[in-house]
Amino acid sequence: MLMKKCLVNFIYLFCSISFGQKVETEEFYSKKIENKRNIELIYCSNNKRFSVKLAGKKIEEVEIGDGYNNESNKYFIAVDGTIIQCMIIPIPAHLKKTNYEDTEKILKEYLVYELNHIKNELKVNISDDLMMPGNLASRKYLLWKYKLTDNININDGETVKGQIHLSTICFNQILTLGIPIQDFSLENKYKRKLINIARRITMAEKPCEK
Repeated sequence: MLMKKCLVNFIYLFCSISFGQKVETEEFYSKKIENKRNIELIYCSNNKRFSVKLAGKKIEEVEIGDGYNNESNKYFIAVDGTIIQCMIIPIPAHLKKTNYEDTEKILKEYLVYELNHIKNELKVNISDDLMMPGNLASRKYLLWKYKLTDNININDGETVKGQIHLSTICFNQILTLGIPIQDFSLENKYKRKLINIARRITMAEKPCEK
């Protein structure tokens, strides 16, 4: 089911393609498998795949602006009323990942780029931006968040006060999950939700089924 909810594009379309423009790597495309209780987002290349599963009592895709936008492997899914962004961008050639220890360095450079892009290019005032590294078994991730100095109103009267994200690396892609913060008392709940989603990421050295 498609849930219509017109949101300010900045809140979700934050990841600039320019970070990953110069790449020498295979491309990934995406597809989804859905039922009443979960949606599995599957990202595929010629010989690799990874997937993200979003589960809840009520799952709906979200309409952004005047229509649904899945450009550049972006998805916007409402899970029990909480909107979750899921997207990937390729790691640029100059940040090629060669070993496990490179992961945090790549993620930090990516996040510095994104925060500067938000402040300097999008001209949005943010504060209290924070990066928090973590590990899930053999997977490193960075949890990052910021507050909006000026709250952003959306069309149904709700207010977005900030954003919380989790970024990790799957093969040659940076996968980022994000949730808008409308109530800071729910921040820890959102943090746990993003980490739980990241725990369910699966990766395989084989192509997707056609």
